[in-house]
Amino acid sequence: MGGAHAEPQRLLARVALLGGQERLGGGPLASLLLRERNGSWHSLPLTRERTGATCTTAPGRVYLVGGAGRGKAGYRLSSVDALSLPEAADVDQHDASPPHTEALPDMAAPRLFPGAALWGDALWVVGGCNGKRVERSCVRLEVSQTGAGWETGPDLPSVRFANTLSVTEGGLLVAAGGLGSSRRTLESVALLATSSARASWTEGPPLLQARAYAAAVVPSAGPLAGCVVLSGGVGLGSETRAAALGTEAWQPGAAAWVLAAPPLLTPRQGHVMWAEVDGCLVVAGGRDATSRFLDSIERLPPGADAWEEAGRLPRPAFRATAVTLQ
Repeated sequence: MGGAHAEPQRLLARVALLGGQERLGGGPLASLLLRERNGSWHSLPLTRERTGATCTTAPGRVYLVGGAGRGKAGYRLSSVDALSLPEAADVDQHDASPPHTEALPDMAAPRLFPGAALWGDALWVVGGCNGKRVERSCVRLEVSQTGAGWETGPDLPSVRFANTLSVTEGGLLVAAGGLGSSRRTLESVALLATSSARASWTEGPPLLQARAYAAAVVPSAGPLAGCVVLSGGVGLGSETRAAALGTEAWQPGAAAWVLAAPPLLTPRQGHVMWAEVDGCLVVAGGRDATSRFLDSIERLPPGADAWEEAGRLPRPAFRATAVTLQ
């Protein structure tokens, strides 16, 4: 299917969108969508189905963490896979087979909708839901010494899942929003400044609007370079209904979040978000306020004050996870 869904304008980053669901009542998907720098999309199989997972990336690798699989026994996943995706010139010859996948040590407990980030030399997984309770804990795995297994990191100030997790250019770990105890939508933000064993999370400036199932990115270019930017999600009063939430940004060290742009054209939750090389922000997929699964793409060009339509994905993608490839 490479090239069949090329976007109307060239976009700059190479993006991988993994797993998710494409229809109401449908099971998790064992596939990824790979968008090349010329705007064309390819589909590749994964070794297992996942939805509600999260991912992060390092040069040459994508780490896919937790989520839910297919069937009762595998509904909540503790597994972590490291994927080596093909280079752009090699995609066509790999279309029939999954990317090379290395199974890393399982986490001690399943985690659905956790946050994950590569921070320093370790893969950090923060919060999530294990099917019975919402997690306050975080765990870390040294990616160069995976045989040592997972280590316990400092606990969050409070339980949360369906939150975002970002690493700033200055090396700050930022957990924002999510659902807390009694499934309350959170506006709170937790910050971790060092990976030292004695480190502890601190409270950061709260979000302007409580939200969960949002998407976040830290652009490296454009007027929002270095900021943590959040879009979409569900707001107060509903665990599932997408709300018309503004796009907000936080510059590390600032006293408060600011409104960076109006709400998305289509309110959505469980969507993905990435930044192009020039700082253009892009959101895709998710589910709208009527529970319709979305394949639409929107973008916010650098310096623009409103989102605009930017084509469609090859298929709807709800509760998928996405990264730009290094």
